[in-house]
Amino acid sequence: MINNGLNILKKHRFQTVVMILLVCLCLYILGVAFVAKNTSDDAKKKYMETYGNMTLYRTGEYLSDASYYNYYDENGRVNFDKLHLFLEDLGKEKDFSFYSLSSQVLEVTSQKMPEQFLYGYEDGYSDEAVNDYLGETMYATKSIQVSSSFFDENNIKISEGVIFSSDDYCLNDENRIPVLLGSTYKGVLKINDSFKAYYMGEKFDFYVIGFVADGAFFYDSSDNKMKSCERYIIVPALYSDRCDRFARIVLLNQVNGYINSSLGYEETGEAFKKIIKDHGLENWNIYFVYNGALGHENILEKYSAMTSEVSKQFRIIVIIILIFAAAANIIALCSMLRENFQTFGVEMICGASRKSINKESFIALGLIMAIGDVLASMGLLIFGYTLKSVLVVQYAMISILIITSVACAVYIKEMKLDTYIGGKE
Repeated sequence: MINNGLNILKKHRFQTVVMILLVCLCLYILGVAFVAKNTSDDAKKKYMETYGNMTLYRTGEYLSDASYYNYYDENGRVNFDKLHLFLEDLGKEKDFSFYSLSSQVLEVTSQKMPEQFLYGYEDGYSDEAVNDYLGETMYATKSIQVSSSFFDENNIKISEGVIFSSDDYCLNDENRIPVLLGSTYKGVLKINDSFKAYYMGEKFDFYVIGFVADGAFFYDSSDNKMKSCERYIIVPALYSDRCDRFARIVLLNQVNGYINSSLGYEETGEAFKKIIKDHGLENWNIYFVYNGALGHENILEKYSAMTSEVSKQFRIIVIIILIFAAAANIIALCSMLRENFQTFGVEMICGASRKSINKESFIALGLIMAIGDVLASMGLLIFGYTLKSVLVVQYAMISILIITSVACAVYIKEMKLDTYIGGKE
C-alpha cells in the first residue's frame, strides 16, 4: 500500500514537486500572515486602549498684547500665581483629564546632532535647523515639553531608565534639567549623558534619565497627525518659583495641551470655563476647542477605522490562503488520481477495496503535506518568526490534510472503477 502510494508520486514527479512547493509557500505565507494579523490586532487593542475611545479637546491661549506684557513685566507675582494654580486645578479635575503638551525647540550647542533629530528633517529642510550664533553652532532639535499625565493618557512606557519624578518638574538651582529620549537616540546618547542647549532663550544643562519604549505616539493638533516619540527629546513641563521672565514664559506655555473627556463638548466646555472663572482668568483668552467642531477631519476616528480595517483584512487573507491551499491540493491530487484510474481498476481486480485505495491516496497526500510543512516551518524559524506561528502552521496543515483527504475519498468513490473491468459484476 505504501509502495503504491509512492508510485502515484513517482509517476507525476513534476506535479509532486510543484505541489510540495505550493504547500510550502502557502503554509509559509499563512505563518507570516498570522504574525502580521496578531501584530495588527495588538496595535488595534493598544490604540483602542488609548486613543480609540478618546475625545480630545485642545487648549491654548491667545493673550492680547496688553494682557501678555502685563503678565510678563508685572512687578509682583499675582498673575503668575493665578496661572500656576489654574494649571494645577486643571490637572486635578475629576470629570476629565488634562495634560500639557507643547513643542519648543532645544538648540543643542555642546555636540553635533544627527540630522534625523532636527526640525524639518522629514520635509527635507534639516539644513535650516543648523545655525551659528556668537561663535556657537546650534542644532534645532525636536523636543516636546509635557506634564506628568501625558504618559498615562498616551500609554507611553519607558524601556530603559526611569520616568520623571515629581521633583523633576521643578527647576532646580543648578539649572540641570532631566530628559527622556525617543528610542532612535539609542547609540547616540546613553543614560547619564549630558548636553548643553538653549531652551526658551536660556541655556541649560540637560541630562538623560531614560528612553521611551518603541511604538510610542502622541497626537499633535498643529498638523492633525499622530507622531512617533522615537526622534524627540521629552522635557518635563517645568515650574520655577523664581517667578523670573523665563519662569513666566514656561508656565504660560503649559496652557497648551489637551483635555480627554467623555462628557461631551458642551459639558466639558462649561467645566473648563468654571475653572478659568474660579481663578479670575476670564479676560485672558484661554481657549478650549474641538477640531471636529471646526470642520476638521478627526484623525483619531480615522486611525481607529484604519486599525480595525487592517485587522479585518488580515483575517480575510488567512482564510483565503487556507481555502486556496486546500483547493489547489484537491485539484492537483484528483488529477493525479484520475491518471491512476487504470491502476486502481487492476488493484480492484486483485481484491483491493476502496478503503485501501483511499489509503494509497492519503499516503501520497500526507507525504506532500509533510515535506511542505517541514520546509515552511524551517523557513519561519530561520527568518525569526515565533514558535506560535509554526504551531499555527501545524494546525493549518492538519486541517488542509483532513479536508483534502475527505475530498479525495469522495472523488474516488465517484470514479467508475467498475467500468474498467466490464461492469458491476
